[in-house]
Amino acid sequence: MFSFGAASINALGGCNIRLVRIASEAIKVSPYDFSITEGHRTRTRQKELFDLGRTHIDGVVEIGKHNMEPSLAWDFVPYPDTIAGVSVWDEEGWWRFEVVAGVIMAVANKLLTPVRWGGDWDGDGSRRDQTLHDLPHIELRG
Repeated sequence: MFSFGAASINALGGCNIRLVRIASEAIKVSPYDFSITEGHRTRTRQKELFDLGRTHIDGVVEIGKHNMEPSLAWDFVPYPDTIAGVSVWDEEGWWRFEVVAGVIMAVANKLLTPVRWGGDWDGDGSRRDQTLHDLPHIELRG
């Protein structure tokens, strides 16, 4: 059984309690360790990510769920991020995001808390029909 380190706990500190519960339960049952890399984001941080092309929300004209207080979203990354020379950031390694996201979605369902994964925005079970692959992203629905 895995547990979160200080950085993940800190990132969760600015998140909605329902997201904290999901993360806390998911880490206990996940077959892969994962870290929470970001919860609440300032508008400045959001704009930086937008300028890098890593999000479609700029934090200026449009406010995202990461920008809410408490945050209605967090990002995760499977750990370690590279196994046998394959990074989770390479398409060949995306399957680890899929596995961990599946665990997170199952835990959220058990806790009766609807969430959406950035790898399957429309919730149809396929990431292949998405134009924006935000694999680390989990957000509360609604």
